[in-house]
Amino acid sequence: MKVLIAVEDATFGEALADFVVKHQWPPSTDFKVVHVLEPIGIEHLSDVSYLPFLEDVSREAEKVSAALIRHVGLKIRDAFKTTHVEEEVVKGKAREKLLEIAESWPADLVIVGSHGRSGVNRFLLGSVSDAVVSHAPCSVIVIRIPAAKVEESEKEQPSSKPAQMVLRT
Repeated sequence: MKVLIAVEDATFGEALADFVVKHQWPPSTDFKVVHVLEPIGIEHLSDVSYLPFLEDVSREAEKVSAALIRHVGLKIRDAFKTTHVEEEVVKGKAREKLLEIAESWPADLVIVGSHGRSGVNRFLLGSVSDAVVSHAPCSVIVIRIPAAKVEESEKEQPSSKPAQMVLRT
């Protein structure tokens, strides 16, 4: 079995890793932990003096992303005493890259997080999880973290609300 784990940030990384380690998987399961770095929109930047700064920001984002997925990968390795965990940081649009990886790897299951946004916020911000659920070539598990919990974690305050799971096949 091949399980693709799409990690957006530390909050989702913890929730996804906790979900994975609390479940049983066949001994030969391969896990791929992925974080997609979205491109920085600089197409309208007329002052090129910002480019070195943006390159520094991009390098730092890559380091942070690598540490994020390394943490998730280590939790899985430790829990299952396995070396069948791959970590990858890719650049591009999250919904497109996750679907590409799910198809080309090929994944048997994708685990992705959802903010639980609705209405205008969902429309304006889009939904990677919806795109993956709708177009993935395999089953998808969506770990839903309420927006309030995400906001609380961004403020570094503990939350009493548990993550919710939605399974769509």
